[in-house]
Amino acid sequence: PRPVLRAALAWALRRGRDDDARALTALAWQCLDASSVAPAAAWELVARFGTDDDLRLLAERAARTLARARHEVDGLVPALERALARSPVEVDALVRAFVSSSEGGLRIAAALHRAGLAVDPSVFDEALADPVPEVRAAALRALVAAGRAPSADTVRALARDGHPGVRAALADAVRGAALDAHELTALLSDRTLDGDLRAAAVSALAAHVAPDDARLRAALDDTDDGVALEALRALDASPDGAHLDAALAHHNGTVVVEALMRLRERDPERASARALTLLGHGAPAVRAASIRCLRGPRRVLRALLAERLQREDDDEVRAALDEVLAGGPVPVEV
Repeated sequence: PRPVLRAALAWALRRGRDDDARALTALAWQCLDASSVAPAAAWELVARFGTDDDLRLLAERAARTLARARHEVDGLVPALERALARSPVEVDALVRAFVSSSEGGLRIAAALHRAGLAVDPSVFDEALADPVPEVRAAALRALVAAGRAPSADTVRALARDGHPGVRAALADAVRGAALDAHELTALLSDRTLDGDLRAAAVSALAAHVAPDDARLRAALDDTDDGVALEALRALDASPDGAHLDAALAHHNGTVVVEALMRLRERDPERASARALTLLGHGAPAVRAASIRCLRGPRRVLRALLAERLQREDDDEVRAALDEVLAGGPVPVEV
């Protein structure tokens, strides 16, 4: 049965020794030959314990399968990379034949690049200009997987891409690629770009600059809540916490709630004092969070909030009020 087979293969990976190489490889090939959807451990066993002949056969089969696949195939890429690492001269030429601007071909190109083998960059350039959006998105993912950064011009061109999958892959690429602080600042400053992309630029920029950098503080005031939230997370490494006061004045309730929760982690008393000023906030989520941040004698809180319960018509806020008034899980002093 398949679950038993998977368990046996996983055990073999954990406990297998070089002395068992022939038996383990034979078991793995038996699994690979019997099914087109073999367990990942079978690929890994051949890559780890196989002979040079096994590695050549594995590399060709893995590359051929990847080249045809329109999605990730469990275990193939790690096994291919291990085979390349063990026998690059023998395996390189076999694998390279399957490099192309297709989704699978791009995964193979990324595997070669990570193995330290040269890959013609034109394969990525062609794929980034492909009319099929899934290929453009795959090209961005492959670039990041290969440890390469898309050029600033490429980022700007794809930022206007109409396909959400491409824009999502681009945001991931900006987070994971080695763009410099100047390029990231330019992306962040361009308010015509998608908010997710600009938020990714904030996340990447935080790795280049000081935790209280002026660009991060400016991003905290951004009208896009995703950008502001990313700046809030980046600034959390700032020791003084002054950015939290600015975030508590943000127009977006989600940002205010996040800032209040982070302030409570740093200084519960200060968070309680700020929460008092936010009880009348226009966003119900902010009022609810503020109520849950209050500290003080329970009788005082009950007197303060009982009248609010009569006037409050939002269910989330009423639930928070009920918790406090009933003596729920709120950190108050008796």
